[in-house]
Amino acid sequence: MLALKPKCVWRRGLGYAQALQLVRSHRKLLTLAIETSCDDTAVAVLEDPSYGGKHCQSILHYNQKTTADNSANRGIHPAVAVESHQKNLANLIDGALGALPSADSPCVTRGARRICLSNGLWKRKPDFVSVTRGPGMRASLTVGLDTAKGLAVAWQVPLLGVNHMQAHALTPRLVSSHSSAYAEPTPAFPYLSLLVSGGHTMLVHSKALCEHPILTNTTDGAIGDYIDKSARLVLPPTVLDPTEIMYGRQLERFAFPNGASDYHYSPPLTRVQEIMRKKKKWGWSLPLPLAETRSMQYSFSGVGSAVQRICESMPDMQDEERIELAKEVMRVAFEHLAVRVVMALQDLKNRRQCIKTLVVSGGVASNGYLRTV
Repeated sequence: MLALKPKCVWRRGLGYAQALQLVRSHRKLLTLAIETSCDDTAVAVLEDPSYGGKHCQSILHYNQKTTADNSANRGIHPAVAVESHQKNLANLIDGALGALPSADSPCVTRGARRICLSNGLWKRKPDFVSVTRGPGMRASLTVGLDTAKGLAVAWQVPLLGVNHMQAHALTPRLVSSHSSAYAEPTPAFPYLSLLVSGGHTMLVHSKALCEHPILTNTTDGAIGDYIDKSARLVLPPTVLDPTEIMYGRQLERFAFPNGASDYHYSPPLTRVQEIMRKKKKWGWSLPLPLAETRSMQYSFSGVGSAVQRICESMPDMQDEERIELAKEVMRVAFEHLAVRVVMALQDLKNRRQCIKTLVVSGGVASNGYLRTV
């Protein structure tokens, strides 16, 4: 079974036992984190003041990002993303260094646990550097990885490579630790994580901090890519804004201008209702992906091709029909996601494994209709 796994790269001469002792010896762990997996350049400084087995509220000292301008490309262009990382990463790190906690404590000033900035201020040196190691666009990842390695070597601290999808699965626990003091992070393990974005679609069984076996993955494209491509086909030219590359968001606004009050969604109650194609008054219908199989897979290429055929056969489609097609584009894809989630829950229940929480994360998770379905 595939699984999401972290990877740690410790500095030369620092074994696991020594690294563990380093972690335990610090009452407050401080990290500088870098993310460059796609078109966002992000840097953060996070501190965990927990010690003695007690959980304390984490402290976010710095969290800034810059997004590449891909408006001219109707989507993310790798070269534009890399150029943006190279232009903005150093400035963001400079801001993060200024946000590091002051090194005025006697326990900090001993030894080499501090760094001096160009303005003469002494700051606490991060205990380790965190960086996204993948998955993502290779060239973009390289910018962040090379920078993080340089910082780790210069400061002589460990480097922690973070799996992008594992980070999505653990984000709710990070947010929880930041918002609630003296309480264990939530949700508690185990739980299911549905990771949905422009590049990934997977269902993960989050059992522990570093244990995330993948239950379901896509066999072709990701759901976010399917929705973006469908949006460019379905949205009328008068509505489609080429300068906003969040085409899925445009599609949601077009289909549901009044938000949740326009959803009118009723879930299928039987397997027959689930796989039945809902033919519209214009004569077309969209197929539920993998309707004839119960295999634990996701697929969006077939329904994406169906959307393309409908739009190409009716270039003069009126707005009423386009709105209905936009709704179906999302309904079919979201029900496809939900069917595999239910199948996974049933399988885990049969194996006497209790799951109380479903985490939905990734860019597509912001879609309100998905959360309703």
